[in-house]
Amino acid sequence: MLNIIIFIATIVIIILVTFRLLELLNGIFGWLSSKLARTKKESETSEISRVRKFLTNGLNILLPVSVGLLSLAYCLQGTLLNADFVTAELRSLDMSKVTTELLSQHFSDPLSSKLVELTSSRLPSTGTALSQTQIYGTESVNATLTELWPSLSIQTDTAIHSVYDYFLDNQPDLDVAIPLGNLQEALRQHLKEAVFTAPAPELQGSSKEQIGEYVDAIYAQQFGHLPSELKLSSTTAVNIKHFSISMGDIRRVTIFFPRISTILLALILLLIAGEILVNRNFKITFWNVGIALLASGLVGYLYALFARTIGVRINGLTGLPYLNIWIMHVVTDVLVNINGPVFILLGIGGGMIIISLLFTLIHRARRPKVAETNASIER
Repeated sequence: MLNIIIFIATIVIIILVTFRLLELLNGIFGWLSSKLARTKKESETSEISRVRKFLTNGLNILLPVSVGLLSLAYCLQGTLLNADFVTAELRSLDMSKVTTELLSQHFSDPLSSKLVELTSSRLPSTGTALSQTQIYGTESVNATLTELWPSLSIQTDTAIHSVYDYFLDNQPDLDVAIPLGNLQEALRQHLKEAVFTAPAPELQGSSKEQIGEYVDAIYAQQFGHLPSELKLSSTTAVNIKHFSISMGDIRRVTIFFPRISTILLALILLLIAGEILVNRNFKITFWNVGIALLASGLVGYLYALFARTIGVRINGLTGLPYLNIWIMHVVTDVLVNINGPVFILLGIGGGMIIISLLFTLIHRARRPKVAETNASIER
């Protein structure tokens, strides 16, 4: 619940910063334009002026929000919504370090009563049993991952691509199965090798049957929950605390993700057309659109800079130091991709403002000539 509140608060802050920056840019460039033009605005009836001002303010609010959402959608489509990006990031994850940290955290809990009963007669203290069990579990997991990780990573890549194709409407059904039988056997075998190769001092003199019971108890405690096969289908339920949702229900939402960019681009074009119709002046349209693009680009750049600066200092995301570092590495890679649309927004917005200012200078330069021509005609 706290994470949802933080996310919503972040979105609200971004929108407020966008509007404040938009007001600031309007004030700065408006002052510059007035200095360059040195002309009074044409008189309008009060009713037309109010309607035009209302419509212009509405368009100026919707345009930067739409542009900002478009840049965010573009960034996500190239990163978190891209199966190739996700699989590449996962390949950079050192699973042995992750499992070591997970086991260290897991072994901080008490062992099952069965394991304690089997070892209590041979171990002087519970602390020794926990420490030795952790060593055996870590060694077996690391040895298993070293042996099977190449094949497991290929299976994981295939599964991720299938899930993404299903969620993004590239295939109608989802049927993914990753067999884990080899993983179970390898874990049991490496655990047995670890115990028999370097038995704890308390196990000296024990029979093979007793050591086998000890190994079975450790395996049941640490790896007994592993299924023989990992299956995903459209009916597979995802449980989030007290909330359950199926893969098919998730897909009903995610199939619209690839269309978001097209929808936002069409909305932006409609807003620009609205600016032209309301203002009936290309100079003013270039001005308003340029400021909106510039504001969106600056907000995107500042937010990415803020996230990179603050993100590297967050250490409590998962409780696992190495996994925290990897997550922040992924966040950095995502934010790097937002620099492309941000710089495009800044370039186009700045260019449109310059064009509008050039229109103002040209109009100012032509005004004396027009006055002279009118005067000569009157004479």
